Amino acid sequence: MDKKTSIMLVLFVLLLAGVIGAKVALRPAGDRKGERPRAIPAMKAAEIDGLEVTMNKQTTTLKKTGETWAVTAPVSYPADAAAVKTALEKIETLAFDGTVTDRPEKHPDFEVNDEKGVRIVVKKGAAVLADFLIGKIAGGMTMFRCSGKNEVWRAVGSLKFVFGKETKNWRDHEVITFKRDEVEKVELETAAGKVACKREAGEAGKPDKWTILESPVKIEKPDDGVPAGIMSTMMSLRAFDFADGVKPEESGLDQPTATATVVLKGGAAKKVMVGKAKGDQYHVKVPDRDQVFLISKYSIERVNKKPIDFRDKSIVDVKPEQIASVHIEFADKKVELQRAGEEWKATVPADLVLDPNKAKAVVSGFTNLKAYGFADEAFAREGMAKPAGSVTVKLKDKTSFTLKFGALKEQDYPVQKVGSPEVYVLKKYAAERFLKKPDDLKKSEAGVTPPHRPGTPIPPVKVQHHGVPGKAGMPAPMPLKGPMPLKGPMPLKGPMPLKPPMPLKPPATAK
Repeated sequence: MDKKTSIMLVLFVLLLAGVIGAKVALRPAGDRKGERPRAIPAMKAAEIDGLEVTMNKQTTTLKKTGETWAVTAPVSYPADAAAVKTALEKIETLAFDGTVTDRPEKHPDFEVNDEKGVRIVVKKGAAVLADFLIGKIAGGMTMFRCSGKNEVWRAVGSLKFVFGKETKNWRDHEVITFKRDEVEKVELETAAGKVACKREAGEAGKPDKWTILESPVKIEKPDDGVPAGIMSTMMSLRAFDFADGVKPEESGLDQPTATATVVLKGGAAKKVMVGKAKGDQYHVKVPDRDQVFLISKYSIERVNKKPIDFRDKSIVDVKPEQIASVHIEFADKKVELQRAGEEWKATVPADLVLDPNKAKAVVSGFTNLKAYGFADEAFAREGMAKPAGSVTVKLKDKTSFTLKFGALKEQDYPVQKVGSPEVYVLKKYAAERFLKKPDDLKKSEAGVTPPHRPGTPIPPVKVQHHGVPGKAGMPAPMPLKGPMPLKGPMPLKGPMPLKPPMPLKPPATAK
């Protein structure tokens, strides 16, 4: 083997070793064989009975008593069992993929210092099983450092989402829970009076039916969605936050605005009292606990209803195939749609090129149209005094109905069906399904010119020139140049002359 061949062989072996080494180094931790080095010893979840989590200079202490975990500092409260279980499982399954640095000045960059990191102390009784900080997440790894040491490790997984929680998120957020099948009645008491509803379980796949047992207003046909909404909201009611130490007069719970009760089979009752609002949450309390919760505005608005809200809110229920025409007046414009077989055409304005899909969206909106609620006296009076528009629908059977829309207030329109005393509330997005101007229903296809109507002049075609359209002194369009002349083919060069082979050296004689 000559010297050149030997050098090439050595380089190949080194390259092969480098590739193998790189593949081993980049192999995921789970694919590697044998015991990997660890930042902390392995431990079992069952042997842990204490956790201290420090984030943003606040320490949350959790302790296990028997089989139950509780937050013991800075407040005393039952812990979120699911959050604790996830944390213990993560500690038990911790895996590491080597270190990234042992330089203390790099700790802030990896967010494993006291200012940026989340510190976790794991205990068994008074003994500390582990004390570490977790920081930045990169490439599916969490930067990890043992307290008092300089080495920064890569821990497999996103640990910060498990441990990086404020105290409130380690607390149990459950307010009330029960099963739907246990419910017999729903009751609601407000300043306007008490409404009681009896539940009749729906058949498989069908909603429950409700009967009004008591109400301060006459309700001939109930809106089943209202008691069902109260029941489903309370069935798994969870707090957004906790109002620790708030006084009854501050929370409004000294005189609740509403008290909702779900009566279960056997006579047991689940009850919540609603107080004052605080931003986008409401103060809420249950009778047998001192804790005051903050519940989202959305949840409370599903519970805190007026007696009249239990009344059916159906405005009209007409299927598209029953409709012959729709006449809309809105924003000083008029639109009339006429049925043409299975399609729709615009008769007002006469030159409207109608988008058939937009027309179908309008006529299909009258099927089972329900209001959001009933307008109070002031909103009904003031809103209907400033008409915003109207929609008249004529049916194939020659009957018709008209909906009049009052002035928009925030996101609500007052709506009245002509001939009915009720004034409803329809949300803006629902009302504007019908309140359309001609341009809202126009067919819009980029690059397509509307068909030319006989007897009307053909509009000139506008040519877009270089420059800014409509500006004085716009330069004329650049003249088109003729085609570039074709050049002849490139001449082919002759073949490159071959160099003579290098002479071979005679083999070296053995010494």
